[in-house]
Amino acid sequence: MQHLIAAGRVRRRTRTRHSTAAEQLTLIELDAIRMDDDTICHHLEQLAEHLQVTVRYEPSAGKAGYCLLNGEPTIFIDQRLTLKQRAAALARMLCRFECEDVFLPPVVRSLIEESKTVAGGE
Repeated sequence: MQHLIAAGRVRRRTRTRHSTAAEQLTLIELDAIRMDDDTICHHLEQLAEHLQVTVRYEPSAGKAGYCLLNGEPTIFIDQRLTLKQRAAALARMLCRFECEDVFLPPVVRSLIEESKTVAGGE
Protein backbone atom coordinates (compact mmCIF):
# COMPACT_ATOMS: atom_id res chain seq x y z
CA MET A 1 0.00 0.00 0.00
CA GLN A 2 1.08 3.50 -0.74
CA HIS A 3 0.64 6.19 1.91
CA LEU A 4 -0.23 9.74 0.91
CA ILE A 5 -0.05 12.60 3.37
CA ALA A 6 -2.51 15.42 2.73
CA ALA A 7 -3.39 18.19 5.17
CA GLY A 8 -1.93 16.31 8.13
CA ARG A 9 -3.84 13.08 7.49
CA VAL A 10 -2.55 9.81 6.11
CA ARG A 11 -4.57 8.32 3.30
CA ARG A 12 -3.96 4.86 1.92
CA ARG A 13 -4.23 3.89 -1.68
CA THR A 14 -3.59 0.47 -3.16
CA ARG A 15 -1.02 0.23 -5.93
CA THR A 16 -3.40 -1.54 -8.28
CA ARG A 17 -5.84 1.36 -8.46
CA HIS A 18 -5.04 4.25 -10.79
CA SER A 19 -6.69 7.59 -10.17
CA THR A 20 -8.49 9.25 -13.04
CA ALA A 21 -7.99 12.86 -14.09
CA ALA A 22 -11.34 13.75 -12.49
CA GLU A 23 -10.22 12.23 -9.18
CA GLN A 24 -6.93 14.14 -9.33
CA LEU A 25 -8.81 17.39 -9.98
CA THR A 26 -10.99 16.62 -6.98
CA LEU A 27 -7.87 16.18 -4.84
CA ILE A 28 -6.59 19.58 -6.01
CA GLU A 29 -9.94 21.17 -5.20
CA LEU A 30 -9.86 19.54 -1.76
CA ASP A 31 -6.36 20.95 -1.19
CA ALA A 32 -7.73 24.39 -2.09
CA ILE A 33 -10.46 24.03 0.50
CA ARG A 34 -7.95 22.94 3.14
CA MET A 35 -5.40 25.66 2.37
CA ASP A 36 -6.29 28.83 4.24
CA ASP A 37 -5.57 32.38 3.10
CA ASP A 38 -2.65 32.74 5.51
CA THR A 39 -0.91 29.71 3.99
CA ILE A 40 -1.52 30.97 0.45
CA CYS A 41 -0.04 34.36 1.40
CA HIS A 42 2.95 32.59 2.95
CA HIS A 43 3.61 30.63 -0.28
CA LEU A 44 3.32 33.81 -2.35
CA GLU A 45 5.70 35.67 0.00
CA GLN A 46 8.18 32.78 -0.30
CA LEU A 47 7.91 33.00 -4.09
CA ALA A 48 8.61 36.74 -3.93
CA GLU A 49 11.67 36.08 -1.76
CA HIS A 50 12.88 33.42 -4.22
CA LEU A 51 12.46 35.92 -7.06
CA GLN A 52 14.32 38.56 -4.98
CA VAL A 53 11.29 40.82 -4.85
CA THR A 54 10.70 42.79 -1.63
CA VAL A 55 7.15 42.78 -0.27
CA ARG A 56 6.19 45.69 1.98
CA TYR A 57 2.93 46.05 3.88
CA GLU A 58 2.17 49.70 4.53
CA PRO A 59 -0.91 51.94 4.75
CA SER A 60 -1.84 52.86 1.17
CA ALA A 61 -5.59 53.50 0.93
CA GLY A 62 -6.50 49.94 -0.07
CA LYS A 63 -4.03 49.82 -2.94
CA ALA A 64 -1.27 47.50 -4.07
CA GLY A 65 1.46 48.20 -6.57
CA TYR A 66 4.84 47.31 -8.01
CA CYS A 67 7.85 49.53 -8.61
CA LEU A 68 11.64 49.63 -8.57
CA LEU A 69 12.76 51.20 -5.30
CA ASN A 70 16.47 52.05 -5.33
CA GLY A 71 16.82 49.60 -8.22
CA GLU A 72 15.18 46.75 -6.28
CA PRO A 73 11.83 45.28 -7.38
CA THR A 74 9.34 46.06 -4.62
CA ILE A 75 5.68 45.23 -4.10
CA PHE A 76 3.64 47.50 -1.83
CA ILE A 77 0.41 46.17 -0.34
CA ASP A 78 -1.95 48.00 2.00
CA GLN A 79 -1.54 46.45 5.44
CA ARG A 80 -5.26 46.87 6.15
CA LEU A 81 -6.33 44.47 3.38
CA THR A 82 -7.73 41.08 4.38
CA LEU A 83 -5.56 38.00 3.83
CA LYS A 84 -7.65 37.02 0.80
CA GLN A 85 -7.17 40.51 -0.71
CA ARG A 86 -3.43 40.40 0.08
CA ALA A 87 -3.10 37.01 -1.64
CA ALA A 88 -4.96 38.29 -4.71
CA ALA A 89 -2.79 41.44 -4.82
CA LEU A 90 0.44 39.45 -4.41
CA ALA A 91 -0.59 37.03 -7.17
CA ARG A 92 -1.47 39.97 -9.44
CA MET A 93 1.96 41.55 -8.87
CA LEU A 94 3.95 38.29 -9.07
CA CYS A 95 2.31 37.08 -12.30
CA ARG A 96 4.63 39.41 -14.25
CA PHE A 97 7.68 37.40 -13.15
CA GLU A 98 8.89 34.11 -14.62
CA CYS A 99 8.16 31.43 -12.00
CA GLU A 100 7.53 28.32 -14.10
CA ASP A 101 10.62 26.56 -12.69
CA VAL A 102 9.61 27.20 -9.05
CA PHE A 103 7.53 24.57 -7.26
CA LEU A 104 4.24 25.98 -6.03
CA PRO A 105 1.20 24.21 -4.63
CA PRO A 106 -1.44 23.84 -7.37
CA VAL A 107 -3.78 26.29 -5.63
CA VAL A 108 -1.12 29.01 -5.56
CA ARG A 109 -0.05 28.36 -9.15
CA SER A 110 -3.66 28.57 -10.35
CA LEU A 111 -4.12 31.87 -8.50
CA ILE A 112 -1.09 33.29 -10.33
CA GLU A 113 -2.29 31.88 -13.67
CA GLU A 114 -5.75 33.44 -13.15
CA SER A 115 -4.03 36.77 -12.44
CA LYS A 116 -2.10 36.49 -15.73
CA THR A 117 -5.37 35.94 -17.58
CA VAL A 118 -7.01 38.94 -15.92
CA ALA A 119 -3.94 41.15 -16.48
CA GLY A 120 -3.76 40.10 -20.14
CA GLY A 121 -7.41 40.94 -20.69
CA GLU A 122 -7.13 44.54 -19.44
